Amino acid sequence: MSKFSDRSLPVFSGKFTVCFAPKFTDTNPYQSCLAYNLERLGVKLDGIEDCKLFLPKEVAKRRARILHLHWLHRFYHRSKSEVSICVFLKFFVGLMTLKVRNVPIVWTAHNIVSHEVSSVVLDRLSSILVARQAEAIITHSKAAKQELINTYKIKSCDKILVIPHANYIDQYKNEISKKDARSRLSIPEAKTVFLFFGLIRPYKGVPELIDAFEKLRADEICLLIAGQPRDNDLRGLIERKVAKNCESICFIPRFIAEDEVQIYMNAADVVVFPYRELLTSGAILLATSFGRACIAPQRGAILESLDSKGAFLYDPDSESGLLKAMTSALAHKANLHEMGQHNYRVAKAWGWEEVARETSAVYSKCLNVVNSQKDSVAYKK
Repeated sequence: MSKFSDRSLPVFSGKFTVCFAPKFTDTNPYQSCLAYNLERLGVKLDGIEDCKLFLPKEVAKRRARILHLHWLHRFYHRSKSEVSICVFLKFFVGLMTLKVRNVPIVWTAHNIVSHEVSSVVLDRLSSILVARQAEAIITHSKAAKQELINTYKIKSCDKILVIPHANYIDQYKNEISKKDARSRLSIPEAKTVFLFFGLIRPYKGVPELIDAFEKLRADEICLLIAGQPRDNDLRGLIERKVAKNCESICFIPRFIAEDEVQIYMNAADVVVFPYRELLTSGAILLATSFGRACIAPQRGAILESLDSKGAFLYDPDSESGLLKAMTSALAHKANLHEMGQHNYRVAKAWGWEEVARETSAVYSKCLNVVNSQKDSVAYKK
């Protein structure tokens, strides 16, 4: 049995500093929400923004007791492969050094495989390395935990803790009415609006969403796509598809500022997630936090966030699965509001205070394990 699962260990009660790496708050409020609520519990947070720096030096400079890793690709993904290998080796040496210095490593596995890397080998190596060196690993669902175990052959399964992704209720402005939101976007009130929202990546299936939308046999419908495409090639592909049906499809290819999120969410009747891959999605929590009905693939972690009372779930392996789900949403338009309210009630169960308490408990146990190991070594001497 791993010492991490030993319930006889007391909870570490002293104040301590945790270092987030990488610090990444520009386009994702996850870290800032978590940090704010951890600090309310007495945990001091600091962050490393520059992933080129040597981790042990930065952790020591901040006098941090714990290193909490998030998106690993920032530590090794570079445009040139030879540079990627060099910075990966620096990352590897850094983690080994921290291990020798008895600095616990916590890893929140937001993704099993990074969506942003060109080197699958380095991505896998970094995940295996961190999975083995981490004192604790946090996933946002039971399905993600099992996938992590299966993918990286993790034997110490008890060090993987499931802490659900918190909701975004009250994290964004939510004051605008559906009527005013649609007026801002020049969308008629009578239309049924399907929304895709967020950063646009190849695995998110936006071109396939457009194809399915164009096959819908219905009047008074609109597809609203709001988000920054990953690159110009993907943007160009979407723009060419949209040009064929510009009267019914609205494409806003840019980053959506925080104050504008409410406009798009409140203009929508249903939010669509045509993802081909998904482990954790803050976008689903965002949609449910605004009380929107959803369309999503019936797979893995999604089933822990959505059910048939609030979503139209489809088989992602079926070519017509997404189209059938969108058709079903139109057929049940009268139920969309209540479905959204159901999603809101489910999302409300996990706020940032609860997530911060669970995360703080993970930190405390990590420090206890390290302290007990030090005591054991001292006793043997």
